[in-house]
Amino acid sequence: MIVFVGSSQHGFFIEDVARKLSLPYEYIAPASRINLQQQSIFDSIQKGGTHILYDIDQYDMSPFEIAETILQIEEATQVQSIIYAPGYLPDAKALCALQQKGISYFITQTILSDQKDMLEAYLSGTYQPAVTPNPNNEYSPTIALKTKHKLIGLTGSMHRIGTTTHALQLVKYLNFKGYNACYIQMNDSEYLQMIKEWFEVEENEYLGEITYESVKMYYKPESLPEIMSLDYDFYIYDYGTYHDPDFNRTSYLEKDFRIIVCGSNPVELPATYNIIKNSFYSDVFYIFNMIPESERGDILELMEEKANQTLICSSFLPDPFILHDTSLYDTLLQIPNKPGSDPPKNKSLFKRFKRKKT
Repeated sequence: MIVFVGSSQHGFFIEDVARKLSLPYEYIAPASRINLQQQSIFDSIQKGGTHILYDIDQYDMSPFEIAETILQIEEATQVQSIIYAPGYLPDAKALCALQQKGISYFITQTILSDQKDMLEAYLSGTYQPAVTPNPNNEYSPTIALKTKHKLIGLTGSMHRIGTTTHALQLVKYLNFKGYNACYIQMNDSEYLQMIKEWFEVEENEYLGEITYESVKMYYKPESLPEIMSLDYDFYIYDYGTYHDPDFNRTSYLEKDFRIIVCGSNPVELPATYNIIKNSFYSDVFYIFNMIPESERGDILELMEEKANQTLICSSFLPDPFILHDTSLYDTLLQIPNKPGSDPPKNKSLFKRFKRKKT
C-alpha cells in the first residue's frame, strides 16, 4: 500500500500509479510535526503500507529532525520512505541534510507525469535515486553573500506590503552593479501574467519568461531546472506572503540569502510580530518598508536581538521597475561592482502600455 503523508491536493498523483500497479493507497492528514502523525503512520503500516511518501513542506521542523523521525519509523517497521519535494534542486540544503542522515529516495520533479514515473520506478525497484546531494554539504544556513551563482528568497509578513517591489528592485540593483539577475514568481499572485496582458513585453512562452524594462522574469516554476541552467549570477525568488496556503517554506529557507518584508502600521504590526518571533526565521534579513525615519529607533527596539539584521526603507517606491534607493541594497548585500554593461534605460511610461483593441 502507498501512503502519502500530507494533503490529497499535493499527493493525488499517487492514485494513477496505485491503480496501474493494483495497489491500495491512502492519505494521512498534514501536520506541523511528524510525531503528530506517527500513530496514523503506524496504523497505515499495520494495514499493509510499504511505501511512505512525506510531503516535507508541511513541517515546522529542521531537515535533521525530519530525517531522524522518519528513520526511527523505518527502523521499527522496515518500510521504504520517499521524500516528496517538488522543485527542489539536487544540492538544496534540505535535501543534503536528509541524505546526510541516510534518506536516499526523493521525488523532486514538478511535472505530474515525471512524478508518476519516478514513483512507479521506486515501487518496482527499477530506479536508483537521481537526487544525490553532496553529503559533505552541511546544512548550516548563512547570511553571507558571495558574488557567485546565488539564490535570494523574499517573502512578506502580509499581502501588499512591498515584497514584489523589493524583489524587482533587487533585480534592477544587481543589474545596475553589473550582474545578471532574474525574477522568479513563486506565488499565485499572477502579477507577471497581468504585466504580460497590459504591457509591451518580450515572451518565451515555453519557459514562462517575459522581459520588461530590461528585467527577465519567470512565471512557470515547473521550468526551474531549465531556468537554473541559464547564465544568471543571481536568482530572485518572490514567495509572496509567508502565511499563504501555497507558501513553500522549506524552499524559501534553503535559499542562500533570505529576506522578509515587514511593516509597522497598526494593520501590519500583528503579522510582523508573529513572523519575527518565529524561530524558523532567525537567519534572515528584515526590510521594514516605507517607515518614517522617526520610527527607526522604535523598530530596532522591537526587533531586539534581530536588530542587526533589520533595515529601514524610508523611500517611496511607486514604480518597481525604476531603481530608487541603491544605498538600502548596498547595506543589505555588500557586494562589489562587477564589470558589465551600462544600466539599461527605462522607457517612458506611455510607451509601456499595449495598444488595446476596442
